[in-house]
Amino acid sequence: MKKILKGHGVGKGMAEGEAVVTRQLISNDYIGPADGVYREKGHELDGVKVGGKVLIFLAGKGSSVVAHSLMVAKRFGNAPAAMAFERANTIQVQSTLLAEVPAIYSQEESFLENIKTGQKIKVNADVGEMGIL
Repeated sequence: MKKILKGHGVGKGMAEGEAVVTRQLISNDYIGPADGVYREKGHELDGVKVGGKVLIFLAGKGSSVVAHSLMVAKRFGNAPAAMAFERANTIQVQSTLLAEVPAIYSQEESFLENIKTGQKIKVNADVGEMGIL
């Protein structure tokens, strides 16, 4: 691995995939369960496929229903392979746990400063590490 970033793992598991990075807040409600495309008018990721990728973002937003939205996307095979966020909040942590999407949140170094869209990433929620491959 080129670089390993340390954080706090959420849930269990490992996943690899292409990074999709945004500095904006993310709501799981906007991840299309049928195709994994993020659709939020005015958002920089509007129209971008996040399903099967490592979604890296500032923090989650929304209400408790966003956990259900991520679970439905996961059931249809169109949730992100993994998630990494700068700031943990109860909504995003709960969502990733219930949907069983490996996740990590920042503790030491900024994910947003170190990772670019398109890079190959491996997230290991078991040990709280994310590697740039």
